[in-house]
Amino acid sequence: MELQKDFFSMSSKLPPVNDNPPTDKPKIYSVGHYPKVICPHCLGSCTGWKTSQQTELVREIYYACQTPDCGHVFVAQLVPVRTILKSQMPNPEIRLPNYQEKSEAN
Repeated sequence: MELQKDFFSMSSKLPPVNDNPPTDKPKIYSVGHYPKVICPHCLGSCTGWKTSQQTELVREIYYACQTPDCGHVFVAQLVPVRTILKSQMPNPEIRLPNYQEKSEAN
């Protein structure tokens, strides 16, 4: 478990990620807040430390489980699934389904 502890202490001392990577690689960010996620194995709390924009609609977030006995490290995806309020500046290339509340049958 010492290796795992060293990994997390080392990751906070890494230099910032280049904000202008080559165009053939996804843009990577290393600052900000990430959605709270639980570990799929032990159900413990996870910490996000890096995110990468894969496409206009898909972002990957790197997470690590904080439970010392688990140590699971994984990637999750953040993807918009539907529109609740239409944009006032729509991108014609982006199409998301509109949100519709289910009506109760009488």
